[in-house]
Amino acid sequence: MATTQVQGLNILVYIQDGENKKILGGQKNCTLSMEADTIDVSNKNDFGWASFIPGAKSWTISCDGQFLSEDEGQDALMKAFLDSEEVEIEMSKAVLADETNYVEAKEATIAYTGKAVITSLELEAAFDDVFSYSVEFQGKGKLTDTKGN
Repeated sequence: MATTQVQGLNILVYIQDGENKKILGGQKNCTLSMEADTIDVSNKNDFGWASFIPGAKSWTISCDGQFLSEDEGQDALMKAFLDSEEVEIEMSKAVLADETNYVEAKEATIAYTGKAVITSLELEAAFDDVFSYSVEFQGKGKLTDTKGN
């Protein structure tokens, strides 16, 4: 199978809103970070070398962009934060439906989904820039690779 580069502008963060996934509108950047703890199992039989086994894993997704009034995704984000609700989020490849709208790819080649809590939501109104937002989601439990689903 041939490998293909993917443009970063085609990767979007979605938030579940009831039965529907909503794109967080105005996105400029998004990042998925994954970490794994280690457990030190060193002992004298390791002859001075440290030895580890894998421990718990964790993940976060962060996103920033332009604040859009009346954006359904941003509205769902704000509601979830203000109501202290857990959210289901997805970071996946999208395709253009037309010249101005993205839709979720039917069989995304890149898609990561999980439940999360919103740990940070910032709105910034700089004098010389557009009104913007940034958000961080802390994963709750397993992050699932859902590509092709």
